[in-house]
Amino acid sequence: MKTATLLLLLLLSGCLALASNQNSSFMIVTKANDAAATRGETVLTGDFLEGQVKQMLKQEFPCAESTGLADIAVTLNHQREHALLGGDVDEDLKALASALGLDDYLISLQVTPSAERTALHASCVSLKTSKPVAMDTVLSGTGGEVALDSVPDFARKFVQKLAYLEPCAYKGPVHVTVRSRRNKEEKEEYPVYCNQSDQMYKKSTKIAKEATTGWDLQKTGRESAAGTVHFRNRGRTEIVEENGCYKCPSGRQGGRTSTRITTATEAIDGLSEDSLRDGKKQKDARITLRFNEDDTFTVYIKVASRDGTREERIEEKAEGTCDIKTGRPKTAEGKVDVALEDRLGPFAGSPLDKVLRGKTTETKVDPVSEEETTTSIDFELHRN
Repeated sequence: MKTATLLLLLLLSGCLALASNQNSSFMIVTKANDAAATRGETVLTGDFLEGQVKQMLKQEFPCAESTGLADIAVTLNHQREHALLGGDVDEDLKALASALGLDDYLISLQVTPSAERTALHASCVSLKTSKPVAMDTVLSGTGGEVALDSVPDFARKFVQKLAYLEPCAYKGPVHVTVRSRRNKEEKEEYPVYCNQSDQMYKKSTKIAKEATTGWDLQKTGRESAAGTVHFRNRGRTEIVEENGCYKCPSGRQGGRTSTRITTATEAIDGLSEDSLRDGKKQKDARITLRFNEDDTFTVYIKVASRDGTREERIEEKAEGTCDIKTGRPKTAEGKVDVALEDRLGPFAGSPLDKVLRGKTTETKVDPVSEEETTTSIDFELHRN
């Protein structure tokens, strides 16, 4: 029994981490602040309030678990009887912990009557951060029946505030496509002097680049995500120099034209799996939602790819007063990866909606590089 009591203390302090990333669990503690003379009515109101909060939690968030002290007492009594009959205590405690799984939030409900009115107070604290996440208070008239009448509406409004915690995770596909394009030509020209005559230096740089990244993701929990990514990039840079006074290794100066063409291709398929959870590799992808009070929400995405391949080809040639330069192209191989960390939205929707949808396309142009990037997002998320 001492072991069971210790387990109960661990549960209440939030030290037992059993809940998944998908569903929330709530421990509900109800307190009646009243003198002995009218304590019966106050306890009745508190029990009714706890029952209403549990019922509305189950209606609004079917996947969430809620347990009160009375539920724990019944469970502990059952496990104690099992142990007295020779059952395995360790297995009983594992079953108890699994049944409760209370490591997310603590809800405190208080009923405080006075001569003129009864105060109903509800608050919710995160057991992981010890910070309050929701709170509400209402004052009703005097008398037990008046207090009871105000309970359902008070419980409903309080549970609606808990919706911002995403008790039941929204799940579904999230598609993000990023296309970038850059076509730029730069020219440079100025006079030079050699061999007692005026010459010109000219340089032309042409840059062409196209890249497409398709993030096909699946939101699987409040923060977790899975999926894949396909990235393709092809770039070509051509530099042509015409120098009327090119200096040869011998010191002689004269005209020379050189061309350098660099072609690069990159390809990536798949997400990184460097992160570990419960000793197992998991995709390096996170998708979280943040709900605003104006019935909008924002999508936060953090995702990284695995290493891909990069192939580079360089062709160089030159002709002029010094020599003629030709040769086989040089090639090089390497690794490349991509990442996405973005805040998308806001989109219309509230945490009380069962389905959240969003679709948008945004185009930006870098003022320096003149690279045009178009980001498209399309998602549909559902919750229980």
